[in-house]
Amino acid sequence: MGKLNHILTIDIGSNAMRVNVVTIDGEIVMDSPYSKRYPTRLGEDSFTKGIISRKKEKMLFEIFEEIKILQKHFKVTDTLAIATSALREAKNNQEIIKKIKDRFGIKIEIISGKHEAMLAFEAVREWMDISKGNYLIVDMGGGSTEIILGSNNEMKAFESFPIGTVRLIDVHPLSSMEKKISKSVDEVIEYFKSYPEFRKLDGIIGLGGNFRRVGKLRKILFSKESTTYANLNEVKDIYNQISMLTYEERVNQLKMRKDRADVIVPASYLILTLMQQARVKQLHLPRIGIRDGLVLLYLNEKKNLKSIKKLINYRENVSTTL
Repeated sequence: MGKLNHILTIDIGSNAMRVNVVTIDGEIVMDSPYSKRYPTRLGEDSFTKGIISRKKEKMLFEIFEEIKILQKHFKVTDTLAIATSALREAKNNQEIIKKIKDRFGIKIEIISGKHEAMLAFEAVREWMDISKGNYLIVDMGGGSTEIILGSNNEMKAFESFPIGTVRLIDVHPLSSMEKKISKSVDEVIEYFKSYPEFRKLDGIIGLGGNFRRVGKLRKILFSKESTTYANLNEVKDIYNQISMLTYEERVNQLKMRKDRADVIVPASYLILTLMQQARVKQLHLPRIGIRDGLVLLYLNEKKNLKSIKKLINYRENVSTTL
């Protein structure tokens, strides 16, 4: 065993903030000894008020206080911090970033939709074999959804769409939400339809917490073994069942977190509509996200081995406490 290094990744999203510690032995990612999700929901502020409120700012500072303890505990050598749609759109984003840098010594990079798409694609290309076939890679967030058309291990096209689950939770009644999502998906189809690869899709690869939740619901509702796959009929049945439940029933009966129980309804309808409109029957649900692409980029820049598979496989049982 070589010298162990610990890197810390911070992914500040619109619905949640995810913090992971990754252990690297020389050129190989060994494991992820710590992983925690914080239900920050910054998009509540950013998408309605155009700024991050003082209340949310205080919440961020409290989280970064915890992160400083993590850095010391794990003797972290590098910290990689990115922020996406909510901070990207907040008018006071530079003020908040500066405060965090001055107070905690952590530099946050606000990344573009293009950068998000690149990280998602790199993570997927490492995790699964897409060297043969055409796939839509969909990274669904609270503020935006990045969609990449991949074919034979290459990115053919991508776009970032302002379709986010946090943006959709206040659209009522259900029929209005469905109409809004259907219109957004029409725009997605219009964007990609000129590509011949799009007309011969082998499946959709979904990234993000809502896709992972669909996999878990497949197991809970239909007693299926795998949580990393679903077909079109299963996604349709999942949406029909959860949309009939109240918010409280989704929390209590399906054991969902409160900040997942509301966004899962528009999320599952978006997945269903995209599958239907793109004429796709297969949905792949790998347990990866843009933070895995971030680790892979870090390894590449350090000229290390491109391997995050052990990290992905290990994540199911990582700790959330010190």
